[in-house]
Amino acid sequence: MKFVKKTKNLYFFRCDSIPELDELVSKQVISEIKEKSHASLLLSPRQDLDKLYETIVYDYRNRLINCKYVCVYVTDEFLDLNHSTTYLSRHRWMNDHLFNYLNIKNKHIHYPTDYGDTEYSQYDRQIWKNGGIDLAVLVMKQDGNLVSYDFLNDRNNLTHAVKADDYNITELTKLYHVSSDVIPHFMVSVGMRSILNAKRIIIYAKGLECANGILALSKGEIDRKYPCTALVNHRDVRIYMDEAATKLLKKDNR
Repeated sequence: MKFVKKTKNLYFFRCDSIPELDELVSKQVISEIKEKSHASLLLSPRQDLDKLYETIVYDYRNRLINCKYVCVYVTDEFLDLNHSTTYLSRHRWMNDHLFNYLNIKNKHIHYPTDYGDTEYSQYDRQIWKNGGIDLAVLVMKQDGNLVSYDFLNDRNNLTHAVKADDYNITELTKLYHVSSDVIPHFMVSVGMRSILNAKRIIIYAKGLECANGILALSKGEIDRKYPCTALVNHRDVRIYMDEAATKLLKKDNR
């Protein structure tokens, strides 16, 4: 790992390999769970985080961590699921990859299943009532998005309904190995304001497709073309990148 750059409270770290990237992100999350038994996490149901979830399960099975009192909020869930598509739910995906193998209590696992047109959503009320998010772990996407699909339309967004575009539907077909016509097109997702309220944020960035978003984020200014730049005024953001994701960042530093 190499420290690359600091912009405001954004810290950029380059990893020499994907395994190193996975290991460093995993260490951050495991450390949070060890240091705070009642840790509150915001996690994304993304295949890029498979190794993180495998590490949490491994450490739990080897009695290195205890997840009994950990509280997890999941970033998004499909809004228009029906009986025939329930197997596509984010709930099921997270169960299959993480929750089924831990001693975490069901009442400590939360999904955004409703939203509101008023200032506060039920999901965000629940988060605040329970003390807020200690650590958010998010994945940088091709368009500079971190969670939802209209992410920076409003930096004050809390949990809200979003419509997936063609790129995101293609991404979901790969994740679930199904045709695009069975993928639900609407989701409930946490918004930028929900994320900015987290005490600490980790960004997982892998691949050349992240390079433009990383470059924009490193400039320390909000750019509406890249939703991730809304994080520039957060108090503690750590960005862990592989070599490809830093390509434009290295050119900019020359």
